[in-house]
Amino acid sequence: MKKRLLLFLAFPVLLFAISSCSENQSEESLLNNSKNSVESDNSSDEGGEGKNRETTNLHYLALGDSYTLGTGVSEEDSFPKQLNTSLEAQLNTKINLELLAANGWRTDNLLNQLPDLNRETYDLVTLLIGVNNQFQGLDDSQFTSEFSELLDNAIALTNNQSERVVVISIPDYTYSPFGRIYASEEVSAQIDRWNDFAASYSEQTGSHFIDVTDISRRGLENPELIASDALHLSGLAYSQLVGRILPVAYAELSN
Repeated sequence: MKKRLLLFLAFPVLLFAISSCSENQSEESLLNNSKNSVESDNSSDEGGEGKNRETTNLHYLALGDSYTLGTGVSEEDSFPKQLNTSLEAQLNTKINLELLAANGWRTDNLLNQLPDLNRETYDLVTLLIGVNNQFQGLDDSQFTSEFSELLDNAIALTNNQSERVVVISIPDYTYSPFGRIYASEEVSAQIDRWNDFAASYSEQTGSHFIDVTDISRRGLENPELIASDALHLSGLAYSQLVGRILPVAYAELSN
């Protein structure tokens, strides 16, 4: 495990990890990173009580790691921003976007930062998490336990409207120029196993599950799907993700 992380520290771009921190980063530095990663279109609108409240009709929360943050692409090309923009156009409604995501976050990191959210309830929540659990060698039981807790919390954040929660599958980073050095049947099998669990638990709770892992697995044959950092997904790949998420999110928010 330590050998893996040292390999990544030697490269200019870290694999999902925060550039200034190691796996053993302090709790204080992690907390600071978490707070800096929370963004909103209306930063002064704390809890929906800002001066633009009358024009902010809906609230969308994106939970996750570097794939949600949009590492390697512009803010406009990240999938939460693309989804938000598309929903605003289709619904003809202002939607306030909030991110709780950071490079290197595992399921436990995300759980620890949920109290930092700006609101108690949201109209839509997306959840994409788990790649760093896999890369850092954590076991299945920790992922399944903490993922379940995260999804339960996400549902609570929609005032228990589970259909307003969209779970997105874990991409397979080994199908990128940088990640291919870690490619193995075991890695891909574990990602599949965790996605199967996420799909099953999403169905059990009444939430939506969107499988996008196949898009990531076309990264080597179609380089345009990979960002300039040779690791994360590109804006084009994220547009394909949004193409699968948008019909579901639109249908739920239209009700």
